[in-house]
Amino acid sequence: MAIVGCASCHAIDAAGDSPLAVAPPFRDIVRRRGSDELAAAFEQGLVTTHPAMPPYVFGASQIHDLTAYLDTLRAPDGRPSAP
Repeated sequence: MAIVGCASCHAIDAAGDSPLAVAPPFRDIVRRRGSDELAAAFEQGLVTTHPAMPPYVFGASQIHDLTAYLDTLRAPDGRPSAP
């Protein structure tokens, strides 16, 4: 799944509102959850409690790519945070 699919509901950049008000911006999600925790959630299949979010199952390369992108949102300058 491309990150573009996520952008239909979530703000995926360092600024801006989510198109769907109940969908938290990615930058907020990465502030609440660590990379390892997010990767584990992606491996188990991403399921949320609100009905607007469809369940997703990610492959290993997709998990790697998604967590690498999310890490870029952690640092104020947009660069990936140090491991």
